[in-house]
Amino acid sequence: MGFRVHPRGRVSSTQILAREFLNRGAAMGTVVVACEQDHGRGRGNRVWVSPPGGLYASVLLPADPLLSPRVGIAVASALRAFGARAELKWPNDVLIEAKKVGGILIEAVGGTAIVGIGVNLVTSPVPGATCLARVAPSSPSPERLLERILEELPWDPPSRLLDRYTELSATIGCMVRVERGPADRGRSIVGKAQGVDRLGRLLVLDDKGILETVVSGDCTHLRHDESLEAAGDGVRRWTCGTGSGTERRER
Repeated sequence: MGFRVHPRGRVSSTQILAREFLNRGAAMGTVVVACEQDHGRGRGNRVWVSPPGGLYASVLLPADPLLSPRVGIAVASALRAFGARAELKWPNDVLIEAKKVGGILIEAVGGTAIVGIGVNLVTSPVPGATCLARVAPSSPSPERLLERILEELPWDPPSRLLDRYTELSATIGCMVRVERGPADRGRSIVGKAQGVDRLGRLLVLDDKGILETVVSGDCTHLRHDESLEAAGDGVRRWTCGTGSGTERRER
């Protein structure tokens, strides 16, 4: 697939601009990239903080149940090419040293997906996040990183794609707590992440030995923490890493 990049300066949201391009008949592979966003968006009711110096882009791609893993692999692989050991946290976060450096937002419009990509390059705009400049020998320009991400975008068949995702995943094999989304009736689950299926759903083995399939939700990596047991609810909590991010909830 060829890509046509449309650079912009300060915008409201690359997702909004990409949707406008789509409504005007833009082709698959259309990319909108901005220097700064006033109203960048993450998953759910969250704001994606978008100061100058980061990568903020939206791409029109064919809708695909495994699109989030595909794009996640591309982003993590591109960051690794610049010397950072990036990993993927289900469903759509990119981590470096257990801190969030980037994220992916997918909005479906018929058979087209508007794929938002945000990566912190030189600043960490939210406490607990990180940026590439802190952990890599050098930080590429947003344009160079975007070019590398598009080069890395995999179109492997599902079996190979899921193998690659597993190799890059910080979630698989980790104890997790998932606050499930509306598709799962909002029920939370604690257990060990076993993998991701061919529809991109997270498979979690709970403490009763039941393999749960999670369609959507917010995932927290856990580790055993005795101090939290003292809270009095009798529940043991675990964490492998917080995955703190560049999103904040709107109040």
